[in-house]
Amino acid sequence: MKLLFRLLFAFLVLPSIVMAKNVQLRILVFGDTNDSSIGQSVETDIASYKKLATDIKAAVEPEGVNTTLEIFSGDNCSYDKLNDFLEDFSCKGDIVFFIYNGHGGRSHEDESKFPRMCLGSSYVSKWMKISDLNDKLRSKTPRLMVVLTDCCNSYYDRRYGNNEGAYGVTNNQSKGEGIRHLFLHFTGEVCITAASPGEYGWCTQEGGYLSLNFLDMIYKADAKGNAANWEDFIQSVSDNTYNISLESYNNRRISNTQRPVFDVMVNESDFSSIIDDNDPDYDDDSDYDGSDFDDDDLYEDDSDYYDDTAHVGKSFGNSLWIAIIGIMFLWIPKFLKLTGNSAFIVRIIGILLIVWAIISFFTKL
Repeated sequence: MKLLFRLLFAFLVLPSIVMAKNVQLRILVFGDTNDSSIGQSVETDIASYKKLATDIKAAVEPEGVNTTLEIFSGDNCSYDKLNDFLEDFSCKGDIVFFIYNGHGGRSHEDESKFPRMCLGSSYVSKWMKISDLNDKLRSKTPRLMVVLTDCCNSYYDRRYGNNEGAYGVTNNQSKGEGIRHLFLHFTGEVCITAASPGEYGWCTQEGGYLSLNFLDMIYKADAKGNAANWEDFIQSVSDNTYNISLESYNNRRISNTQRPVFDVMVNESDFSSIIDDNDPDYDDDSDYDGSDFDDDDLYEDDSDYYDDTAHVGKSFGNSLWIAIIGIMFLWIPKFLKLTGNSAFIVRIIGILLIVWAIISFFTKL
C-alpha cells in the first residue's frame, strides 16, 4: 500500500516539476484593419510587429523560452473577441506583450490617464478601458506584461484624424541581446498609449506615430545589450513620438501634438533562476532566419509554432492518467477481496492499461 501511494505521488508531482520551466512569451495583437480611415496604417503596423515578433523569438529562444504570436484583425478585432479571449487566457509566470492598433477615446469622467480601445465598434459600451485590460492581465499573474496601445486619447465629442507626415521605419536589424534582456530579465508591468488625455493619436500610411517610434527605438535599445532597460526605452519612445508630432503640428499637417503617457513598474530579475542555461535541448540558433513566421499572411492563431516541451508534457500527462487507472485496477482485487477469474481479469486490464500508457507516451515523443 505504501509503495502504491509513493508511485501515485511521483506520477502526480513529476509533471508539475517538468512543466514548471516551460516559460512562454505570448505576443497578442489586436488591430482594426476594417476601418476605412486607418485600416491601411494598421495593416502596415501589424506587418512590422510580425517582423518584431520574429526577432523577439530569435532573441529569447536560446534561453528556452517559447514564443507565440496571435493576431486578431478585421472582424476578429472586437470587444467580444478580446473579452472572451481574456477570460480563457492563462499566462501565470509567462511574459505577455499586448499590442492594440485602432481608434481610441475617453470620457471626461474617466480617471485613468489611459483611454479606451474602440476595437472596431462605434458603441461606447463595446469599448474596453485599457485600465480594465491591465487589471485582467494582472490577475493572470504573468512574470512581465507589456501593453502598447496605439490609439487616440481624445474625448468622445471630437472626431478622429488620419494625416500624412510621419517618417517610415528603416529596415532595422536585430542582434537580439537587448531585446532578450528587456523581455527576460525584468518582472512587472509596462504600459504605454499613444497620447495624453484629450489628444488625438496620429498615423500615416506607413503606420501610427507611436508604433513607428516604438519599432525604431526597440532596435536602438537592442544595440545596448544588457544595458537596455524599460524606463529609458519607453521614455525615449514618448519623447520621440512627441517631437515627431510637434514637427508635423508646426508644419500644419496635424491639429495637435501628442505626448504618449506610460507607466513602467519593473524590477530587474535574474532569468537563470527560471531556465537552466545549461539545458542541452536549446542550442545556439544565431543563424535563425525567422522562417516560422509567414510574412505573406496575417493569422489568428499560433499554429506556426510547435512547442516540443508542451507537446511532450501533454503526452506525459495523458499517459499518466491512463497509468494511474491501470494501477488502480491492479489494486481493486485486493480492495474488493476478489479471487479467481474475476481478480485475474481485473489485473489483466490494469496491466494492459499501464502498457498502453507507456506505448502511448513514447510513440508521441
